[in-house]
Amino acid sequence: MRIRAEDTGGLASYLEARRQEGRYLLSYDTGSEYFDLLAIRTFDNEFDALMESYEKTTGDHYTKVVPLEPVLNALNNMEMAFAIPGVEQHGKTLPFNVGQIISDYNYKQDLKKIVMEIENEKVEDLSPLAKTLKYSGMGKVSNDELEMKMAEGQDIFTIGFQQEFKGVTAEAVINCTRSKSGMYYPDNYDIILREQDKEDLKRNYRFSRMVTVITGEKEEKINPTITFKEAFNQMQGRGVFKTFAFVDYKEPKNNRKYEAWEYIDFTKTDAQGNFKTEKVYGLDVEQKVKALSLAENVDYENFQRLCESLKRGNIQSAKYVALNGTQEQVYLVANARFNTINAYDKDMRPISLHEKRKMELDALEHHKQDQKEGQKNEVKQDAPEEKKSRGIRA
Repeated sequence: MRIRAEDTGGLASYLEARRQEGRYLLSYDTGSEYFDLLAIRTFDNEFDALMESYEKTTGDHYTKVVPLEPVLNALNNMEMAFAIPGVEQHGKTLPFNVGQIISDYNYKQDLKKIVMEIENEKVEDLSPLAKTLKYSGMGKVSNDELEMKMAEGQDIFTIGFQQEFKGVTAEAVINCTRSKSGMYYPDNYDIILREQDKEDLKRNYRFSRMVTVITGEKEEKINPTITFKEAFNQMQGRGVFKTFAFVDYKEPKNNRKYEAWEYIDFTKTDAQGNFKTEKVYGLDVEQKVKALSLAENVDYENFQRLCESLKRGNIQSAKYVALNGTQEQVYLVANARFNTINAYDKDMRPISLHEKRKMELDALEHHKQDQKEGQKNEVKQDAPEEKKSRGIRA
């Protein structure tokens, strides 16, 4: 079975819409030449799916029922594989082995489950305070030192650590408080950046409490705490994409979530001397990254990891794929203020990947024109010889 390039986007959108409706099973005709809308159906229960499979199965056509999600993930992969900017893909096809897709997906899910079990075992014996710090990107805090501080029984204590980020030292000073129930929790932390030949930068961040918001008819827990690495990225001037909450303290049922990029405004400070932040809206990282010719776009999981890293404010490495298939190391940064993705070469010099692709396409077009001109000149050079030889024979 194969899949057409022009079908991948529509199929992915169709299955995503069905998944949102609660349809989690998919049946397909194994005898079809192409995986397309004519060959599939979706279901929200196993009974209907199996009955449909039995009724549609004949001597020449076997209808099989599989989970919808792995197929949807694979279609997203295929859409990425076909989406090479500047290259016409209409009419092209690729193999689409549904059985292998399900097998690979199950293997990856089993592997993720094992990793999660190992990770859970690591944090199972940690105190609530240590768990909060770990999930806030501060797992480098010494657990033994933390236990010793709590054992001292003081209402307030501080603890910290340092981390190096390519020539920049980031220090965290965490302020912890004991509640009336006797439990310790992290209240806020200072992050101090030290870089050679530059003044130290310092800002205070608060640990946010979990907020319950209403999404449609469902309740959802939101925690907009800025992690240590995200704070470092903000202090370097980059934005971080987070889910925040509007909180109505009088009517908690009115709490609502919203998404935004948060930047530090180094020109403004509050009454405590802390740099203020600003919210920026509108940048769709996934759409911007899809428009770039990157090796990571061919694999949907790599594409997702790339986008999530950019949303956390990281400088993310990637591979630019030229028209001739060669790859070049580049670095990407999300720039929500200008609704774009900034690109840099291996030496961190700004470049435009769109302009780079345009130059490649122009060079390709010039090459095609040169070939046509060369063919015309060959025809013109051959023409007199033909006339001359015909005259002698006469």
